[in-house]
Amino acid sequence: MNLVDIIREEVNNLFSRFLNSTSLVDLLTLIVMILFWLLLGYVVIKIVRLIILKTEKFQDLHTKQGMTMRRLINNIIRSLFFFWIALMILNELGIDILPVLAGAGVVAFAVGFGAQELIKDVIGGFFLILEKTFSIGDTITIGSNTGVVEDIGLRRTKIKNWKGEIITINNGDIKTVINLSINPSIAV
Repeated sequence: MNLVDIIREEVNNLFSRFLNSTSLVDLLTLIVMILFWLLLGYVVIKIVRLIILKTEKFQDLHTKQGMTMRRLINNIIRSLFFFWIALMILNELGIDILPVLAGAGVVAFAVGFGAQELIKDVIGGFFLILEKTFSIGDTITIGSNTGVVEDIGLRRTKIKNWKGEIITINNGDIKTVINLSINPSIAV
């Protein structure tokens, strides 16, 4: 018997002492267990957010890169826990979760196949931010475009050229970056 079964049994015994109807006891136990899973998910997400805020890697949260990284990790963890909590609630309702997991795998494959470009851009943006290839305000050259970095997102990077035009480049399309701000060169 695991911890969840023990909690369910104790809640069931508590309601059985006060109520004679087994169907009402079962309903109240079900409601309490669903509330337990929701509360557990909320607490875990808050703890993870607190850990992310206190971790040295994310102390530069005032920069857009740090904020984007924090949001990305927070959203990934939150999504995983919401999925897990949803599965636990479905299990409490008596729904077999194995077909749900199999269906989720098929859906994930289909979405991944259909959104290859988006996934490529997000992964590229994740590594651009993680590796700090360039920062906002740096002068860079990507392909034939040279300009000052205005924004670095998970999907796109925006640079402003000397004419004042904003050029948006998908992060998945960035192959080579020349950062002119790291070692300023001599003007000719």
